Amino acid sequence: MFFYPLYREIKKESIKEENSRFNIIETNNFYLYYRDDSKENVHIILNNAEDALLRLKKEFNFENNEKITIIIYPEYEEMANKIGLGNGTIAMGVYFGGVISILDPTKWINTESEDGEDIDLEEVYNRDGPMVHELTHYMVDHLTAGNVPIWFTEGLALYEEYIINNTEWASSKVYPEYYTIEEMKKSFNSLDEVKAYRQSFLIVKYIGENYKKEALLNILKELRKGNTISYAIKKTTRIKIEDVYKYSLN
Repeated sequence: MFFYPLYREIKKESIKEENSRFNIIETNNFYLYYRDDSKENVHIILNNAEDALLRLKKEFNFENNEKITIIIYPEYEEMANKIGLGNGTIAMGVYFGGVISILDPTKWINTESEDGEDIDLEEVYNRDGPMVHELTHYMVDHLTAGNVPIWFTEGLALYEEYIINNTEWASSKVYPEYYTIEEMKKSFNSLDEVKAYRQSFLIVKYIGENYKKEALLNILKELRKGNTISYAIKKTTRIKIEDVYKYSLN
């Protein structure tokens, strides 16, 4: 934990250097890197980022004077190669090494409906885009100094999308059983993505709705101290993580 922030800073500068030939826009809150191919969509992403940042700062009581780096990639293959993404679902955005990488919205939003009507790209992006999700990862990473299980940060990111964008991950999915605590802790990235993310969301949602936002913030504070997620949840909610799993998934 002591060395992780330094590693993150070094990695961030390395990623920025790799993309130094991109165009750069600097605002009070962001450095936004983009290629000419994405020029028309820069304002959509930047406006969405500013709005999401303002709302998430209130959610997490987050204060940070650092400008956040966002890189818009015109093609998924380039983003995947530079960040080292796997072969799973194509990601609209990724937080890694202190940097938010975004796939150009035109690569995943079809601007023409089935009946031939034009679709408002900005409206769809503001509702379904990845900025709330990735900025949540950014804040959680900084608030915990990187000491956070993948399942918990993913659950938080999905929960913030639920609160801010009114979208719910895999809301129609119902599973007869879920993964064990150990599976979620040790093998999250190798589990079924939809099911594992759904489980993460439900657990965080249970804590947020039954113990309020302050409980989630207190869990992050405990993680920042170097404590485990099991300890942090028990200290905050007064019940064991096993019980949180049980109650949230029933």
